[in-house]
Amino acid sequence: MAPIGHMEPVKPIVYEFSAYTCAEGRSPEPFSMAISTPEAIDEMLAACHLICPFVRPRPLTIHGVDGNQALELSRRFVENWLREDGVRLVDAEGRTVPLPPVPRVEA
Repeated sequence: MAPIGHMEPVKPIVYEFSAYTCAEGRSPEPFSMAISTPEAIDEMLAACHLICPFVRPRPLTIHGVDGNQALELSRRFVENWLREDGVRLVDAEGRTVPLPPVPRVEA
């Protein structure tokens, strides 16, 4: 077992996005997220790391049936979290911006 506080190294990043948060009654805050290159675990499972300090200070491991699904589920996890928390993302000028789609990776 890994010692407490030890984290596995994160694979190269394939998705990065930065913006600001905007929510009623809250000050805007910088927002960033990144998703690592998915890694096949076996023939029916892949995983990637979601790095989003706004949601959780440590990376989350998101699983899918393949790398593309793991990437999409990571993005949707953040999108749903923001929606449920009543937060929208804005650019530096205050215009609402969506999370961009994730890239496709070779299966």
